[in-house]
Amino acid sequence: MRSRLLKLPPVWIPVALAAGVCLLRVVLHHFSSRDFLEPLELATYDWRAKLALSHPGPVATNLGVIYVDEDSLAALNSPELGRYRWPWPRSVFGRVVRELQAQGAWVVGMDLFFFELDRDYAENRVDGLSSDEFFARQLAAAGNVVLGDTAENVVRHAVYLHPLPDLFRTNAWAVGQDGIRGHGELDRGVFRQVSAFVDDPRDGHRTWHLGLVLAARALGLDLRHARVEPGRIVLTAPGGRRRVIPVDAHHQFYVDWQIGPASDAVRQAPFADFYRASLDRERGGPVSSQMGGRLVVIGFAAQGQNFNDWGPTPVGEQTPLCLSHVNVANSLLTGRFIQRSGLETELLLLAGLMLASALVGFRLRLVTLGFVIGTVLAIGYAALAVWLYRAHRYWLPMAWPLTGLLLMSYVCLPTYWFVLERRERRRVRRVFGNVVSDKVINHLLQTPATPTRRSVTIYFADVRGFTPFVEGNNARTLARLRAQGLTGAAAEAVVDRNARETLETVNLYIGKVAELVKTFDGTLDKYIGDCVMSFWGAPINQDDHAVACVKAAQAVHRAIHALNQERRAENARRQRDRDARGADGDPALEPLPILRFGSAINSGVATVGLMGSTAHLSNYTVFGRDVIIASRLVRGVRADCILATESTYLEVQRRAPELARTFIKSSAVAVAGIPEPVPTYEVPWEPERGSPG
Repeated sequence: MRSRLLKLPPVWIPVALAAGVCLLRVVLHHFSSRDFLEPLELATYDWRAKLALSHPGPVATNLGVIYVDEDSLAALNSPELGRYRWPWPRSVFGRVVRELQAQGAWVVGMDLFFFELDRDYAENRVDGLSSDEFFARQLAAAGNVVLGDTAENVVRHAVYLHPLPDLFRTNAWAVGQDGIRGHGELDRGVFRQVSAFVDDPRDGHRTWHLGLVLAARALGLDLRHARVEPGRIVLTAPGGRRRVIPVDAHHQFYVDWQIGPASDAVRQAPFADFYRASLDRERGGPVSSQMGGRLVVIGFAAQGQNFNDWGPTPVGEQTPLCLSHVNVANSLLTGRFIQRSGLETELLLLAGLMLASALVGFRLRLVTLGFVIGTVLAIGYAALAVWLYRAHRYWLPMAWPLTGLLLMSYVCLPTYWFVLERRERRRVRRVFGNVVSDKVINHLLQTPATPTRRSVTIYFADVRGFTPFVEGNNARTLARLRAQGLTGAAAEAVVDRNARETLETVNLYIGKVAELVKTFDGTLDKYIGDCVMSFWGAPINQDDHAVACVKAAQAVHRAIHALNQERRAENARRQRDRDARGADGDPALEPLPILRFGSAINSGVATVGLMGSTAHLSNYTVFGRDVIIASRLVRGVRADCILATESTYLEVQRRAPELARTFIKSSAVAVAGIPEPVPTYEVPWEPERGSPG
C-alpha cells in the first residue's frame, strides 16, 4: 500500500498535510479554550508593535496627559502646596478640574477611581463645602469630565463595575471604564486588549471605554445609538461622520500603543503643575492655556511600594497604563484601529504558503535548495506582515502560516524525498545491482538513468561449441546409465547431477565474463543461453566507451585462458590418478570441461532504457541497428578471437591510438539483415605473464 501511494503523483501529500493543519486550526479556534500557537502569535504581534514605533501612524494634535507621578506626590506633600499625602482629598482634584476648565480643555478623562466618599475634615473644606462636595460642584461646572471606573467582579464574561457614589456620577458628564475585564489580566501577561464597552448585568447600563468616550465627544459621535455588529462597532455623528471599531466576540479590540511616556506628539505634564496653577490663579495670577482645546487624560503614573499603575505592554515591559486611554482616543480620532485578520484569511494564507512551499520543493527535487526556498518564503511573508502592520495596522497572522510553511519545507518535503530516495536507491540497486559496478551504481543514485539515445559500444561473448559440449555430456550420461543398468530414481539422480554440473560449468565461465564487465565499468545486459551481452556508454556517459570495452574483452580472454589452463592442469592430475588406480580401483573423477569464447564488439548509437514491466520484470538494455550487428557478428567468430567492427576501431583510434595500432584488419563480414558487409578488425590479446602456456 505504501509503495502504491509513493507511485501516485506527490500532490496528495502537501494537500493532505495542509488540509490536516487547517482542520486542526479550525478545531482549536472553535472547540478549544487555548490555541497552543496563540502565545507565539501574540509575541509576533508585540514584535511588530515595537518595530512600528520607529514609523508611527497619524497622531491627533489635540491630546494631553496629566500624570500623578512621584514628583507630584512629593510636591503636594510640601508645605507650599498643603502637605497632602496620598490619597489626596477630593478638593485637590476639584481645583485641577476648575483649572482645566479655565484653560479651555475640551474634555477631561480621569483614570482615577473615586469609589467612596471621604470623611468631611475641616482642613479639607473649600468655600464652605466638604472636599467631596467641592469636587462634585467642579464636575458639574465643567460639564466635560468623564470619571473612570473599573471591574469589581467578572463572572462568565459578565463584568460588574464598581458602583460610583451618586454625588460624583450625577455631576460628571459621563463615566468611562478602563477596558480591563479584571486586574488579573495584568498579572497574567501583556496588556494588549481593552473592552469597547461593559453592560453591567445589575442594571443593564452600558459603560463605554474612557478613551472612546473622550474621542466620541470631540467628534460628536453618538455612543447611545452605536450599531454593535459581529466583528465591529459602527459609530455615527449627525454630520455624517462615521467610525468603525473592529472587535472580537467579547467586544474587545487591540490598543495601538504608539503614544508612550516620551512621545512628543502629545502634551504631557505633571499633576502638580496644574494644582499649583490653580492656586496661583486663585491669588489673581494669569490663566495658562497649556491644555486649551485638548482631550486631557489624568492618570496615575507613580511607581512605588503603594502605587503601581504600570504594566507590560507590547511596546515595553513597563508602561503607564493610563496611556491606554490616550491611545484609544487617538485611534478613534484618526479612524485607525488595529485590524486582525479573520479565521478564513488565516486558513487561506496557511494553505497557500504550505502548498507554495510544496510546489517549489517538488519542482526543485533538492532538499537543501528546498530548505533555502522555504526560508526565503518565510522571511518574505514575515516582511509582508511587518509592512502591513506598520503601514496599515493590519495584523496578518504569522504563527500558524509560518509553522505550516516550515513544517512543509523542513519536515514533510525532506521526509518525502528521504522515503522516495530510499525507494529509488532500492530500485536502482535491484535493477542495476547485478549488472554494473558499485561505482556506476553510486553515480546512478546521484543521476537517475532515463530512456535516451546514446553512443555506446556493445560486446557479445559467446561460448564456442556449447551445443556439442552439452550433447556430449548428455551422451556420456546415457551411456553410464545403460552400462550401470540404472533406472527410476537412481537414473534421475544421475541426470540431475549431470545437469547441475553442466550449469555450474557454464556459470563459472560466464560469471568470469560478467565480473570483468563490471570491473571495467560496463553494463551487464543479459545472458542469452551461453552468450553474455554487455555494453558501455550507458547508463553513465563514457567518452572512452569503446576503449573500455576492448580492454574488458582482452581481460575476458586472458581470464578464460588462465581458467582453462588451470582446468587442463587439474585434468592432467585426474588422468594420472586414473592411471594409478588401474582397472580395479575406485572410479576416478571425470575430466573438467574446457570452454572457449568468441567475442564481437561494435560501436554506434542505440536506444537505452528499462524494458519490461515494473510490476513483473524489467531489464536495462540497448536496442537498435548497431546492437543487431554485434549480436549477429558474434555467431561467426572463431574461438579465442575478438572481432571488432570498423566503427569500434575508429572510436579507439580517436581515444587510444596506441591500442588501435595493435588491431589487425580482417575481411569484411556479411551480416544478416545488413545490406553491405561490415568491415572488421581482429583485436589481439596475450595471456597474462606467468600463466601456464
